Amino acid sequence: MPPSQPSTTGGGHSSAGCDQWIDSQGRTLRFEQRTTLRGQANVNKITFTEFGDPVTVTAPTND
Repeated sequence: MPPSQPSTTGGGHSSAGCDQWIDSQGRTLRFEQRTTLRGQANVNKITFTEFGDPVTVTAPTND
């Protein structure tokens, strides 16, 4: 693991789990991640919607 990425095996990290909801077309609709770090429970939830809508992407400049 790169030095800039701390390990999750130490520092009080005691549990982790996730769930993923997938539709009939194989697309992720929702992703939920649960962790416990130093006794503090954390939940991250991501919901995906509006599949197929056009998206405009502009590449960043070399500033």
